[in-house]
Amino acid sequence: MLFNAAVCRLDTAGDSFVSLLAWSHNDTIAAIATLTLDERNDTETFQVQLMNTDGEIIPNSSINHSCEALCIDWQPNGRILSIGWADGLVQCWMVDGKNKPTITFSNSTQHHDSAISVLKWNPFGKRLISGDKKGQICIWSVDPRGTTNYSIFMLTFFFTNLF
Repeated sequence: MLFNAAVCRLDTAGDSFVSLLAWSHNDTIAAIATLTLDERNDTETFQVQLMNTDGEIIPNSSINHSCEALCIDWQPNGRILSIGWADGLVQCWMVDGKNKPTITFSNSTQHHDSAISVLKWNPFGKRLISGDKKGQICIWSVDPRGTTNYSIFMLTFFFTNLF
């Protein structure tokens, strides 16, 4: 078996660090969460970029945010990329691999007020579950177009003693 390697150059100005990677389920697009440090301007940039199978960053595909992406997951039967951010935000983006991703959903802090620690689609792509560092879990329902999400269940777990 022969493997071909493609070197990907991130679209950044500064030192970039990759924190997360996830292939879409149809193997055509990869999502790459990065942190870029620009020492000249003393700034940090947090973003998720999209890459094609040739290792090329898709133009205008950057999704920027004010804090780090902690988890990413692709909808199994669609082109929706879900991102969980360190500030408790859960976002879903429609991705076609050609145009700039369009946001289809963004939660409010009434659902999560701490960093998202887990984000996972169910096998049919109709439900998304998110959990945060304080133990809050939300289950989201998605309409067939992927444009309407709403919380259908919220549950909080409190762990007082693990041993």
